[in-house]
Amino acid sequence: GPIFRLYRQNRLQGFGILGIVVKDVSQSPSKSSGYFGASILIYIAASSISFVLVVLTGFFLGYTDAKMILVAAAALSFILYAPGLASQSILYGHEKFIYFTVISSVGTVVYIALGILAVETGLGVLGVFAALCAEYALLSFFLYYKTSQKFGAPIFKGAKDLGMSLSRLGIPLVFSSILIELTLRADRI
Repeated sequence: GPIFRLYRQNRLQGFGILGIVVKDVSQSPSKSSGYFGASILIYIAASSISFVLVVLTGFFLGYTDAKMILVAAAALSFILYAPGLASQSILYGHEKFIYFTVISSVGTVVYIALGILAVETGLGVLGVFAALCAEYALLSFFLYYKTSQKFGAPIFKGAKDLGMSLSRLGIPLVFSSILIELTLRADRI
C-alpha cells in the first residue's frame, strides 16, 4: 500500500537522516563510529515503526490472514535491511559508493536467484518475500562488516542522544518529501 511505497521511496527510512549523516561524516570522518551507532539505532527504530504501520494498514484494510502473512513477510525486510542502510550512510560519507553499489548488485542477483528458486519449488509469493528478506539480511551483514572493517565498529555510547538530534533534523525532510509526493500525485486522483 501507500506506506510500503513511501518507505521504499526513502520517505520513512531512517526518519530522513541519510543526507545529514553523509554530510556530517564527510566533514568529520573521525566521528564515523558514533554516527554509525546512532544510524543503526535510528534505522532499526524507523524500520520497526514502518513494519507496524504496514501491518496495521493491512489489518485496517481487512486483509485476509494469508495476505497479512505476506504483508508481514514483506515488511520484515525493512528491519532486516536497517543495518545495511546505516552502513550506507557511513560509506557514502566517506565517498565509498562502490562498496555499496557492488554489494547491492550482488544482493540483487542473489535475490533474483532465490526468488526464481522459490517460484520453481512452489513456494510462491511467500517464498519470494522470504528471498527478499534473505537478500536484505545478507546485504546488511556484508555492508555492516565492510563498514566496520574500514571505518570502525559502531559506538553506541551517546548514540541515543545523537540519534534524537539527527531525527529532529530529519523528520521535517520526511514530511516535506511526503508533501511533494502528494503534490506530484494529486493529478492522478
